[in-house]
Amino acid sequence: MRGALLLLVLLATPADAAPPSLSLPVDCVPGKTCFVQKYVDVDPGEGVADYRCGHMSSEGHKGTDFRVPPGARVDVLAPADGTVLRVRDGVPDQRFDAPIDVPSDRACGNGIVIDHGGGFTSQYCHLTPGSVAVRPGERVAKGDRLGVIGASGMAEFHHVHVQFMDGRNVVDPFTGAVMGEAACGAPGTPLWDEETDAALEAVGPTHVLTVGFHDGPVTIPMIEADAMGETLAAGAGAIVGYGLAIGLEEGDEQRIVVEGPGVSIDDTAPVAGDKAQSMRFAGRRTRGGLAPGDYTVRYEVRRDGVTVDVMEKTITVR
Repeated sequence: MRGALLLLVLLATPADAAPPSLSLPVDCVPGKTCFVQKYVDVDPGEGVADYRCGHMSSEGHKGTDFRVPPGARVDVLAPADGTVLRVRDGVPDQRFDAPIDVPSDRACGNGIVIDHGGGFTSQYCHLTPGSVAVRPGERVAKGDRLGVIGASGMAEFHHVHVQFMDGRNVVDPFTGAVMGEAACGAPGTPLWDEETDAALEAVGPTHVLTVGFHDGPVTIPMIEADAMGETLAAGAGAIVGYGLAIGLEEGDEQRIVVEGPGVSIDDTAPVAGDKAQSMRFAGRRTRGGLAPGDYTVRYEVRRDGVTVDVMEKTITVR
């Protein structure tokens, strides 16, 4: 998605005070139960670069996207004290496997804008419908619950888009720099408080989000829609193991291993080019139908011969 997802025209008052110290705006553990899918695009031209000089952004992206695995329910929290300016609720979540048309003025979906004082504001997009827990004019304190991460509006995955503004200027919370005024890799002072900054810096961009089974070909929209169910039935004509990961680099290897009664699959393939997200599946037909028993799928991302992240899952077929 290009550019900001504006819920309203933000106040144009220039900042007259230092920005607040920001806590994590999501109730999760970075790198385990939530993941940064996109950062502010700091490339001043037509290219894309996050603050680390990586590829985890998109052209003109003005916020930080905190992503959660399909089916997870994670609260959005106020990162600093403030007053609620505007809210929107009632926009449905995307289905992904059957996308909903969204007007451009509803791109943000269900959202909230908070005034933190001194011209500094924050904005939150794509909350799940019915979850917005605050009203305009309401005072909020750091850590207060604002809503629940969803996929409303023009969302391509389950996440909350968090955007910080100093007057009319977009500010990257990882460096404190105004968007377009500092190149990637330049030194800066994060707006995150020490605990949050340490937690976010401790994890890299590459993570396995989910693994699972199916009885046929798999697509990313199917995974995001949580449309494949949790089990396979005995007698199924095929078994497929899949995995979804983010932050892959050219040359990384995606390995799928499936083991169970009469089934042994070990499939590895390299990644062609840098990938913000990538999914791989591998499977086989079953002669006479899938046998009852325990089946395990293991999905592994390897870089230069070293495992970067791995996840596995076991199910019982009855």
